[in-house]
Amino acid sequence: SQYPVPYQYEIYRAVGFAGDSSLTRAGLVTDTTFLDEHINTLEIAYNYRVVLYAIPTGHDEFVPVDTSAAASSEWLSAVPGANEISLAWRDSVPWATVVPGRPYHLIYRGTGTQSQEEMVLLDSVNVAEEGFNYTDRNLAADVFYFYRVKVRGTYGNPLIRLQENFSQVAAVYPVNDLKPCPPVASVVPVDCQSFSHANSCDQQSFENTVFWRADRSAGCRIDIRNYNLYAATSMSGEFELVASGISDTLYIEKQLPSFAKCYRVTAVDRSGQESPMSALVCSDNCPYFELPNVFTPNGDGCNDLFTPYHDAETPGETRCNTVDMTRCPRFVSAVRLRVYNRWGREVYTFNSTGSNAVYIDWDGRDTDNSELESGIYFYQADVTFDAFDPALKRKKYKGWVHLMR
Repeated sequence: SQYPVPYQYEIYRAVGFAGDSSLTRAGLVTDTTFLDEHINTLEIAYNYRVVLYAIPTGHDEFVPVDTSAAASSEWLSAVPGANEISLAWRDSVPWATVVPGRPYHLIYRGTGTQSQEEMVLLDSVNVAEEGFNYTDRNLAADVFYFYRVKVRGTYGNPLIRLQENFSQVAAVYPVNDLKPCPPVASVVPVDCQSFSHANSCDQQSFENTVFWRADRSAGCRIDIRNYNLYAATSMSGEFELVASGISDTLYIEKQLPSFAKCYRVTAVDRSGQESPMSALVCSDNCPYFELPNVFTPNGDGCNDLFTPYHDAETPGETRCNTVDMTRCPRFVSAVRLRVYNRWGREVYTFNSTGSNAVYIDWDGRDTDNSELESGIYFYQADVTFDAFDPALKRKKYKGWVHLMR
């Protein structure tokens, strides 16, 4: 009568079997059941307490009335041995976990890649006599076993039902020499056409997406805890660790100077053993270079320079503002240009160095700085690209250009 319905229940969660480590408000409900989701029950034990809220007679707001005792989740540990696995479980709860007349805790087991729902009852343990432990013997060394235990408890009050709680799933191999096999890795290839049409000429930051799957073939450990990603800037370069402890099977490496990079992935099992590296997978750049066939070095600020197509806002560019923004030099590391008149005499040579590696910016003068006459000139450009593929690494461009004054 002092605290009439309705009631509310605030649930608090803390790390460990007892205490307030990382105490967190997990939820507020009006029901007497709460599902705590998206937490790491495979590696961490948690304890909970419930605060009861009610509206006392003569009040119009909920107030805290009382707090339950703390109760932890059931924690199962599995220790591998030679053809055996030893199990032990523990908790910290306000009820007794040895029930007179029903002292049995139940052991469930699964193997390989079975789901939790496919686990079968293996055995029972009289915890009043044998304690909270069990050894599963005569096991195959190369089979992955996983277990969970159903623990029974009582408040000693016949009006309160039997407490039954499952532990988390504990998985392990018996002692063996197995190691994880190398993952099967891939890298998302760059769609060069889409990239060229969707990105400006001055883009400086790139990203690669690497994904993989575990090799669960016979003879490979399947108890993979996480993955390590290694990368190199060339196919024959030294691989360095990019990221470790990756729980996903995908990684996006960002803020790269180009797409050109190679990757290998390793798997790490629950005992900390690292697999050999996966086969090499590489992402390559999208080289592009194109020269116009006319320029007018007459000082009018329009097409005054013979230079590759590129963004008209690039410093030093004096082309008319009618350039296709996607037709620009991409991933060019060096350019050598030779220009010939119609009689085959070389009149101009350009070799890129440093900051002018891309833009030739020929102003229509010969190597003696004398103005050349209007007319047709022929050129050969030897361009080196930043790319892994030998077919993309170097390319010759031959053509003609009309110099008009």
